[in-house]
Amino acid sequence: MDQQVFNQTSSITPGETLSSSTNTAISYAGFWRRFLAALIDGIFMGILSGLLGFAFGSDFIIGYALNLIVGVIYVGVFDSSMLMGTPGKALVGIVVVRDSNYEKLSFKTAVIRYLLKSLSALILFIGYLIQPFTRKRQTLHDLITETVVIRKDIGDINYFKAFKENFRAIIN
Repeated sequence: MDQQVFNQTSSITPGETLSSSTNTAISYAGFWRRFLAALIDGIFMGILSGLLGFAFGSDFIIGYALNLIVGVIYVGVFDSSMLMGTPGKALVGIVVVRDSNYEKLSFKTAVIRYLLKSLSALILFIGYLIQPFTRKRQTLHDLITETVVIRKDIGDINYFKAFKENFRAIIN
């Protein structure tokens, strides 16, 4: 696919505010990179939900509720942690940040963004399919929560430590 369409650059670097931008360009995450991250995270969350479903029963309502709870905790805690994204995002080298200043999300914003993904999927996934055609490569849930997904290698960070530290910070 055309790299200009799927990996648009900006003059803002992560951690900077819009007023202190430099000439260093960043890349917004393309459609396929985000899709692969969602697929990886879907596998992780499916395994977790499956194990919990096995423990609590296989009723449809219970299964749906467990999927929702696992998703809210998994995505909410990881996206608002120092990783700035889930393990799937980290594995493909992308992070989700606030559009206004490229800082990490709050837990509240991460959870709202996760819940709005169902809105993006409504009506034939149009909320996702608009991503290649927006200036900052944003989906509908990104636009509503004022977030952006950018390419960034997070280095060697312990996922479990990041999850544990952020989870403790959220509940305290």
